Amino acid sequence: MNVKSFLVDRIVYIVAYAFNVALVLIVVQLGLFENDAPLSWENVLYAVVLSAVVFILFFFLDYVRQRPFYKRLNLLRQRGIDPANAPLLQRPVTREQNVFREVLEQQHRDNASRLAQLRQHRKQHVHFVNQWVHQMKTPVSVIQLLLQKLAETRGYAEQRTIRDSMWEETEKLVHGLETMLYTARLDDFALDVKGDRVDVVHLLREVVHQHKKACIRYAVFPKMETEQEEVVVQTDAKWMRFVLNQLMTNGIKYSRNQPGSQTLQIRVFEDEVGWHVSIRDEGIGIPKQDLPRVFDAFFTGANGREFPESTGMGLYLAKQVCDRLGHRLRLQSEVGEGTTATVTFLKNRHVHER
Repeated sequence: MNVKSFLVDRIVYIVAYAFNVALVLIVVQLGLFENDAPLSWENVLYAVVLSAVVFILFFFLDYVRQRPFYKRLNLLRQRGIDPANAPLLQRPVTREQNVFREVLEQQHRDNASRLAQLRQHRKQHVHFVNQWVHQMKTPVSVIQLLLQKLAETRGYAEQRTIRDSMWEETEKLVHGLETMLYTARLDDFALDVKGDRVDVVHLLREVVHQHKKACIRYAVFPKMETEQEEVVVQTDAKWMRFVLNQLMTNGIKYSRNQPGSQTLQIRVFEDEVGWHVSIRDEGIGIPKQDLPRVFDAFFTGANGREFPESTGMGLYLAKQVCDRLGHRLRLQSEVGEGTTATVTFLKNRHVHER
């Protein structure tokens, strides 16, 4: 900051000072006129000059005192705000400058935190895309092999088996594409959400019907119990369908390797908290040490070794969606006994109240 800028910023003080000096001299002169002893013009000029010298000296010392801070601030503006340049804002002279420094530092911390979050989000996105592409290559390769085998096969029974296998691989592709699509939409969730009154029982029946072939293929039989034939909750039908699809897919996937037929228990019930939708499988269960991390992105845990197609994103996305809709999602599990996933629709809670 140069002298001109310094004085322009303090023009109000200069005008106030000049007005104050003039007012004092007028009052004093009027008082002396009453006693027939007015001040001479030489004395008035002397008082004005003396006061001006003191005032200018004060401004000069104040400028010298503050100039180093403004010089460092200008240097910081040229170099850019960076942690390496943080010492440039140290040693403020006035409390106003100290507040200014604290605001800048807080702004820098907030920006650094947001930048770190964006970098982490981008890192997760790149990791997920790479993992997704790798896993989508498997069904495509299998379908290609099955098509070759189908062309060489004449028996009806064997052709039907091949078609069933192709349908299974196609379902994996569709599920993978859906997961990728909803992952991309999650960034603009607020623009894509639409709160409405949704019959969750009807929605559940549609989701179960959607997984009918997979249930038959793996001998998993869904069984629904509901206290009412119609349960209306405040939610977004599209996003809640995605959550229920993820929970159904997990229930079927982790039950399919168990001996004999398995039951997928679906319950809709109410308590003082709100309405609950629970999906309980009779699968392999989740180890106790893995439970605290099941909603972390890309976490597959011990079960991921047995099911290589696991991405660790299904439950993460389901939890993110439920949190943003204002619902609760929790998991209970015992190894060898199965897993229960429960979505809770809180009473008097609307979708926009996040």
